[in-house]
Amino acid sequence: MKGIKDWAAEVANSINFLKEFKNLKSSEEIVNLAEKEGYKFSKEEFEDLKLGLAASGGKLSGDSIWQQLIGNKKIINSIIENMR
Repeated sequence: MKGIKDWAAEVANSINFLKEFKNLKSSEEIVNLAEKEGYKFSKEEFEDLKLGLAASGGKLSGDSIWQQLIGNKKIINSIIENMR
C-alpha cells in the first residue's frame, strides 16, 4: 500500500484526485478515504503534512491547504523528507 508521500504527490499532480478529498472536513475523513483509494497513513502523518505546509508559508485551514498541494511537488517533497 502506498503512503503519505505517494498520496501527497497524487494530490499535487491530479486535479481529479484532489477533488475527491477537497470537501472533506476532518483529517480522519481524509485518512479513511485515502485508505479506500489504496493509501495508508495516519491522521498524525496528515497533520504533520499540514504543519509542514504552514511552516512553508501557508495556512492550516480551508482551501489554502489544497491550493498549496496542487502542483507543489518541490514543497511536498521537502516537507515529507523532514517528517518523522
